[in-house]
Amino acid sequence: MYGKKEYNKKSWVKHDKNLGFNGMVKFTIAENDAGQRLDRFFKKYYCNASLAYIYKLIRKDVKVNGKKCKQNFLLNAGDAVHIYISDDEHKRMILKDKGVQIKPSFKIIFEDDNLLVVYKRAGLLTHGSSTEKKRTLLNEVKTYLIQKGEYDPGFEKTFSLATSNRLDRNTEGLIAIAKNAASQRELNAAFKEGRIERYYVAEVVGEVRGDVTIDYPLYKSAKNNTVFADKDGSVPPDVTKEAITKVHPIRVNRIDKNGSEFTYTVVRVKLLTGRTHQIRVHLAAIGHPLVNDRKYLKYANVSSKYLNPDKRDKYSLIADKIAFFKMNSPLEYMSNTYLDTSVVK
Repeated sequence: MYGKKEYNKKSWVKHDKNLGFNGMVKFTIAENDAGQRLDRFFKKYYCNASLAYIYKLIRKDVKVNGKKCKQNFLLNAGDAVHIYISDDEHKRMILKDKGVQIKPSFKIIFEDDNLLVVYKRAGLLTHGSSTEKKRTLLNEVKTYLIQKGEYDPGFEKTFSLATSNRLDRNTEGLIAIAKNAASQRELNAAFKEGRIERYYVAEVVGEVRGDVTIDYPLYKSAKNNTVFADKDGSVPPDVTKEAITKVHPIRVNRIDKNGSEFTYTVVRVKLLTGRTHQIRVHLAAIGHPLVNDRKYLKYANVSSKYLNPDKRDKYSLIADKIAFFKMNSPLEYMSNTYLDTSVVK
């Protein structure tokens, strides 16, 4: 018989374990993938696919527990998912986190089954950049948890380890990482809603005479990754982002060096928002940039004598405390917990 050959999908599909030989993928929803809408699950799982492709796939080629489901169907742990798709197409749409193996350099401040809080050293990127993708804190954490047997990138469908806060390369201090999806959602929400407070210690140019609240909106230049403070309200609000920083002076240091007096203030900083370079830009905007901050000293019209040639690109900024409040499940036990750097030697 010649002409167009038609196939009955149910008759020709075979499968074995997770990946079918001839056109079906089968797996069971794990705890880290539960609680998601079906369409949002596939947006993460098939991250190389367009939204139109995903919606069409759900309508025609996806079954959960043997039934077709709508896009907003909420997945539960133990649900059986079948996707009628060719092996080649499946491999093209999926992206696996291979977990780059990097020897950890961080120090552990707190760890349990849900949460890891570590101390990042200065000079280490939190996440990868266009110039450095391998040597990052996140890859170090992945290596650590893979070696402990607590994270398996090959097993996870949509969950990937991520830091819930970040620090600039030359800022050292505390970073929080959730070990599972439920904890990650709560940790991210708590940072966003201000239920986790972040404190820093910094050394700044000049004498800070009293408590200061800085609320200049911030905007970023796309040319050189520089952030600016809108001090006079001249920048359109749709370009800027709200930013609030509180500063409290701890002590003033005056040093005589080669006949010149250097005045520094050690300050406690509390972030009410978390913007790129927020502390550095806000302190520079009030005339007290971080000592040796080559990027933002020049915007504060401060003498170059506050640049230390022996410590190029190193400035004194430490994220030294995190406080947890009104945390929800599965991190409710962290409420009213304060973590600091006192254990770091």
